[in-house]
Amino acid sequence: MLSPTEIETKLEGYPTPVIESYKDFYDSKNPESLERFVLGVLIFLEDDDDSKAAETLDGSASLVEDLGISSITIAELVFLIEEIFEVEIENNEIIEISTVSELKDFITRKIA
Repeated sequence: MLSPTEIETKLEGYPTPVIESYKDFYDSKNPESLERFVLGVLIFLEDDDDSKAAETLDGSASLVEDLGISSITIAELVFLIEEIFEVEIENNEIIEISTVSELKDFITRKIA
């Protein structure tokens, strides 16, 4: 995992709450912080003014139906997760994921 200092450089331009959620997860391994981080990154990458705010969504939110996440955004997220958490993700692994909670659980398993 990237350190809090490294994450500030990597996520330069991302909203402060996204970076703070990562730092909290880094320090505490709090699953809610990871969920906030993932939601924040997804919404930032989607760059859609019509997206629901991260605070209004929970882990059961569907990546496609609720968040309207495109396949391009999912690919960007996969590359970012691989770099930030220093893991490798195969296409067949990510294709099974449909909700924010599933994504959070997947990341948690990958970094364990």
